[in-house]
Amino acid sequence: MLTQAMHSVSHAMENHESAEQLRENLAVLYWERVVGPQAGGSTEAESVNGGVLFVNTKSSVWSHELTLYKPRILAELNRLLGKQRITDIRFRVRKLKKESAPVEPETPPLEELKTVVLEPAERGQLRAQLEELIYIKDDVIREKIAHRLMLDAKLRHWRIERGWKVCRRCQAAQNTEYSLCPVCRLTD
Repeated sequence: MLTQAMHSVSHAMENHESAEQLRENLAVLYWERVVGPQAGGSTEAESVNGGVLFVNTKSSVWSHELTLYKPRILAELNRLLGKQRITDIRFRVRKLKKESAPVEPETPPLEELKTVVLEPAERGQLRAQLEELIYIKDDVIREKIAHRLMLDAKLRHWRIERGWKVCRRCQAAQNTEYSLCPVCRLTD
């Protein structure tokens, strides 16, 4: 669902006069996804200016640690952004705006995810998606996509059970106080 929403955002931004800047700023949204929950809980991506991502950290130790991983972080951010948009990351020790509460994981362990039981409506949606796979001739690819679709459906169910909201536009499970997910808010 996130991929579909990102394609919608990219398409909507194509003719926008500040499209490149909007795409660049998606790096702020991707930050925690790229660095993971532990580093994400100790840092805060603040802004992008001229291809430079500015990230606040809660200590110089975190700034130093993340500097060691900067090439990997840059590569993953640019992969998610679709091309080389972020050229550098600058870490600054500052008080974080977000609370330093324990970070709840965004995904359960795979063993727990496999035990999730979908509701009848969710099973129907998954079944419809799986039926579309009959057009894929390669059995291995079809099975891998089917497995991924099943895990994605279970992950969405797991998140909603834990209080995540459903975006009113794209139906993605999202963990914000808004009725629209971050991607849909960019185009609202």
